[in-house]
This record gives sequence, C-alpha cells and structure tokens, in this order.
Amino acid sequence: MKQRAAILHTGHVNFSQEKNQYSKVHPELYLCLFSKLLTIKLALLIKISVPYQFGQFYEKNNQLFVFQIFFYEERNFQGRHYECGADCSDLSSYFNRCNSIRVEGGNWILFEHPSYKGHQYYLWQGEYPDFQRWMGFNDSIRSCRFLANYHGQYKMRIYEKGDYQGQMMEFFDDCPNTYDRFRFHDIHSCNVFDGHWMFYEEPNYRGHQYYMRPGEYRRYNDWGASSPRIGSFRRVYQRF
Repeated sequence: MKQRAAILHTGHVNFSQEKNQYSKVHPELYLCLFSKLLTIKLALLIKISVPYQFGQFYEKNNQLFVFQIFFYEERNFQGRHYECGADCSDLSSYFNRCNSIRVEGGNWILFEHPSYKGHQYYLWQGEYPDFQRWMGFNDSIRSCRFLANYHGQYKMRIYEKGDYQGQMMEFFDDCPNTYDRFRFHDIHSCNVFDGHWMFYEEPNYRGHQYYMRPGEYRRYNDWGASSPRIGSFRRVYQRF
C-alpha cells in the first residue's frame, strides 16, 4: 500500500507507464489500483472531478492529476501539517494555526472559521510560504472547499443598486479595476449566471475576498460583505 500511495503522491499518473511497471512486479497491487483508476477514467469521459481517498482527480494530456492541499502550522512549510483532498467543514482538530500552504492542483476556497465562515481566500496550484501570500488577515484556517474543474462559459451581471436596480453591466472575463469599466466603486447586487467568481474589495485582486457561485445576490450582504465596495473580480478556473 505504501507503493500505491507513492504513485498517487507524485501528483499525476501516466496510465501506460504505470500499467507496464506494476502489472509485472506487483500483480495484486496492479489489480487493486487500476480497477480504481479505470472507474475514474470512465468518469472523466463526462469531464468531472472525482473524489477519492487521496484527493480529487482530473485528467490532462493523458495524465491523471491528484488535487491536494497541504496545511502547515509554521512558515516555510515547517511544523505539523495536514494533507487534505476534499471539502472539510472543520479543520480545527488537525492543526492549531496555519502559516504556510502548498497546493498541488485544483482551486480551493479557504475560510477563517469552521462551517465555511469568516474571511475567505482563493488559492490555486503553488506554494504560499506565509499567510500574507494568500492575503490572509491572520493564521486561522478552519474550513476549506475544493472547486471542481469547470469548462463552460462565464457570465455575470453587476448592478449599481440593490435588487438589480440602477446601472447594470455584464461581464464574461476578469476585471482588475471595477471603476475603470463600471464607473462605480460599489456593487450592491449581482446575478451570477455561469461559472464561479471571486470578488475583491480592492483593485488588482487585493483586500477582502468573496466567493461567488452561480445564483442571485440581491444585496451585498448576500455574499457575506459588510460593505458594497468591490474593486476587482475574476473567474475561478483551473490554473495549472
């Protein structure tokens, strides 16, 4: 089983190479592992991410990627750590604080408090040696969500006033400065038709962050904000 974990921990699996190697050396391991991979492979035909013991999987260029996130109590990936591969509503029992994070694929929304509450942070593949790198306000991360890969279009309407009143503008891509394109600093309501988005309080994707899934937001507090000020926003998509 250690060898099985080692295959998956590399971050991707090449079907043809691993089949040739392990079917000869470890036939019992081959039958166990590749029956699981075949199930995942079939699921990928309909382009979805598949939950599994070692994390979420997705295929790209005929390779199977494992989407995982690693939380470390100390800066620079030191101290006690916890490996996570799916949504978790309460991380409190796994570590006391979080000062660095390594993301091995996938999009993740992290939350300051359990049950997906408090400050929100959008992270993608890469290394974050201290909490300032994900624009954290403190070292508290207590819940997380994995966002499945999305291949469709993106569409969102923002409004000058609440209840979809006032000036409206439709967006299909990222906006690093809301005022430059919308001519308003504030967004009071929003309708997300397609795709997942992140709102940021300040221009250039800085400040408080708010995760926006498809749905209707009649007032700014519907997306968890205490103020209508939104300085920028961008799409959530797979960033390899």
